[in-house]
Amino acid sequence: MNIKNKTFLVTGGAGFTRLPSAEPKAMAGRSARTRGGNMFYTYVLKSKADGDLYTGWTDNLEDRIKKHNKGLVTATKYRVPLELVYYEACLGRELAIAREKYLKTGFGRNFLNQRLGLK
Repeated sequence: MNIKNKTFLVTGGAGFTRLPSAEPKAMAGRSARTRGGNMFYTYVLKSKADGDLYTGWTDNLEDRIKKHNKGLVTATKYRVPLELVYYEACLGRELAIAREKYLKTGFGRNFLNQRLGLK
């Protein structure tokens, strides 16, 4: 999976920190487990079949997207292939889940549409 040139934000208790590249040098080439803690990701996929967006969260972004595209995720199995269009790295599971819930609200959808240049 190619995650370069995707939006990358790290979320913590105080808000968001924009990072200059898709994968910061401090994290490049290292898994979350080797950094001494788990990163959690909120992500948005776009279906190439119908153009709709799907939002979810995971602790292993590459593996989760592979599962989506293999049709192993019930919510998206009829919408493959899917493309990663946006993701955020969160410092905790609860933060990733909360961010996913926000992105599924009207305000969150507006944020994504503006951020991704969809509307």
